[in-house]
Amino acid sequence: MRSAKAGDAWLHVEAELAPDGRNVVYINSLGSDLRIWDEVVAQLRREGIGALRYDLRGHGLSDLATPPKLIADHVADAAAVMQAFGVT
Repeated sequence: MRSAKAGDAWLHVEAELAPDGRNVVYINSLGSDLRIWDEVVAQLRREGIGALRYDLRGHGLSDLATPPKLIADHVADAAAVMQAFGVT
């Protein structure tokens, strides 16, 4: 299992990055996990587009740690995951 540290939580991550940098970051909706993107990721992979996806705090295989209170908390988590995997 791959993961990234975001604040006080470890987030479960799946990274299938394209070498040319054409990547999309996927974030699951509340009450689901990163698997909701399986079909989309498979389709775009055939087009050479990579994927970085992770489970939100408290979802799937990610820690809850301190629950996010604001959208800005989710933005900070996304930025931490992107930085950990070198996605700009």
